Amino acid sequence: MAWPHGQPWLANAIAREMALGSGRLDLCVEFRNRRYAIEVKTAKNFAGEQSFAQLAKYLDTLGLPEGWMPVFAPDPAKPRSEKLYTRDIPFAGKTLHLVGL
Repeated sequence: MAWPHGQPWLANAIAREMALGSGRLDLCVEFRNRRYAIEVKTAKNFAGEQSFAQLAKYLDTLGLPEGWMPVFAPDPAKPRSEKLYTRDIPFAGKTLHLVGL
Protein backbone atom coordinates (compact mmCIF):
# COMPACT_ATOMS: atom_id res chain seq x y z
CA MET A 1 0.00 0.00 0.00
CA ALA A 2 1.03 3.59 -0.56
CA TRP A 3 0.37 6.49 1.78
CA PRO A 4 0.21 10.00 0.33
CA HIS A 5 2.40 11.76 2.93
CA GLY A 6 1.66 15.38 3.70
CA GLN A 7 -1.63 15.26 1.80
CA PRO A 8 -4.32 14.65 4.48
CA TRP A 9 -7.16 15.35 2.05
CA LEU A 10 -5.99 12.51 -0.20
CA ALA A 11 -6.57 8.81 0.34
CA ASN A 12 -5.48 7.20 3.59
CA ALA A 13 -4.07 4.23 1.63
CA ILE A 14 -3.94 2.99 -1.94
CA ALA A 15 -3.28 -0.64 -2.85
CA ARG A 16 -2.64 -1.56 -6.46
CA GLU A 17 -2.90 -5.05 -7.86
CA MET A 18 -4.35 -6.18 -4.53
CA ALA A 19 -4.36 -9.98 -4.33
CA LEU A 20 -7.87 -11.31 -3.64
CA GLY A 21 -8.19 -15.07 -3.82
CA SER A 22 -7.17 -16.13 -7.32
CA GLY A 23 -7.43 -12.62 -8.80
CA ARG A 24 -5.99 -9.15 -8.42
CA LEU A 25 -8.06 -6.00 -7.95
CA ASP A 26 -6.49 -3.08 -9.85
CA LEU A 27 -6.94 -0.48 -7.08
CA CYS A 28 -8.30 -0.44 -3.55
CA VAL A 29 -8.49 3.08 -2.12
CA GLU A 30 -9.14 3.74 1.56
CA PHE A 31 -10.50 7.22 2.20
CA ARG A 32 -12.15 8.51 5.38
CA ASN A 33 -12.67 5.00 6.77
CA ARG A 34 -14.28 3.69 3.55
CA ARG A 35 -12.89 1.33 0.93
CA TYR A 36 -13.35 1.82 -2.80
CA ALA A 37 -12.71 -1.10 -5.14
CA ILE A 38 -11.71 -0.05 -8.66
CA GLU A 39 -11.24 -2.45 -11.59
CA VAL A 40 -9.90 -0.60 -14.65
CA LYS A 41 -10.72 -1.76 -18.18
CA THR A 42 -10.09 -0.62 -21.72
CA ALA A 43 -12.82 -0.88 -24.32
CA LYS A 44 -10.76 -3.66 -25.90
CA ASN A 45 -10.60 -5.86 -22.76
CA PHE A 46 -14.07 -5.02 -21.38
CA ALA A 47 -16.14 -8.23 -21.57
CA GLY A 48 -19.55 -7.13 -20.23
CA GLU A 49 -21.01 -9.77 -17.91
CA GLN A 50 -17.63 -11.42 -17.43
CA SER A 51 -16.06 -8.11 -16.33
CA PHE A 52 -19.02 -7.42 -14.02
CA ALA A 53 -18.67 -10.89 -12.49
CA GLN A 54 -14.95 -10.28 -11.88
CA LEU A 55 -15.61 -7.04 -9.98
CA ALA A 56 -18.56 -8.55 -8.07
CA LYS A 57 -16.29 -11.42 -6.92
CA TYR A 58 -13.72 -8.93 -5.62
CA LEU A 59 -16.48 -7.00 -3.83
CA ASP A 60 -17.68 -10.21 -2.15
CA THR A 61 -14.15 -10.92 -0.95
CA LEU A 62 -13.79 -7.39 0.46
CA GLY A 63 -17.33 -7.35 1.88
CA LEU A 64 -18.26 -4.23 -0.09
CA PRO A 65 -21.71 -3.41 -1.55
CA GLU A 66 -20.41 -1.38 -4.50
CA GLY A 67 -17.42 -0.95 -6.78
CA TRP A 68 -16.15 1.15 -9.65
CA MET A 69 -15.21 0.17 -13.20
CA PRO A 70 -13.71 2.92 -15.37
CA VAL A 71 -13.61 1.89 -19.04
CA PHE A 72 -11.12 3.74 -21.23
CA ALA A 73 -12.01 3.97 -24.93
CA PRO A 74 -8.93 5.30 -26.73
CA ASP A 75 -10.54 5.19 -30.21
CA PRO A 76 -9.76 8.62 -31.75
CA ALA A 77 -12.49 8.12 -34.36
CA LYS A 78 -15.22 8.28 -31.70
CA PRO A 79 -16.31 11.70 -30.48
CA ARG A 80 -15.74 12.36 -26.79
CA SER A 81 -19.50 12.63 -26.21
CA GLU A 82 -19.84 8.91 -27.07
CA LYS A 83 -17.01 7.89 -24.73
CA LEU A 84 -18.13 9.78 -21.61
CA TYR A 85 -20.90 8.16 -19.57
CA THR A 86 -21.80 6.87 -16.12
CA ARG A 87 -24.11 3.97 -15.37
CA ASP A 88 -25.04 2.20 -12.16
CA ILE A 89 -25.38 -1.52 -12.88
CA PRO A 90 -27.07 -3.83 -10.36
CA PHE A 91 -25.21 -7.15 -10.58
CA ALA A 92 -25.17 -10.13 -8.19
CA GLY A 93 -26.58 -8.05 -5.34
CA LYS A 94 -23.92 -5.35 -5.80
CA THR A 95 -23.95 -1.90 -7.41
CA LEU A 96 -21.29 -1.50 -10.08
CA HIS A 97 -20.52 2.07 -11.13
CA LEU A 98 -19.49 1.92 -14.79
CA VAL A 99 -17.69 5.06 -15.97
CA GLY A 100 -16.81 5.59 -19.64
CA LEU A 101 -13.73 7.70 -20.28
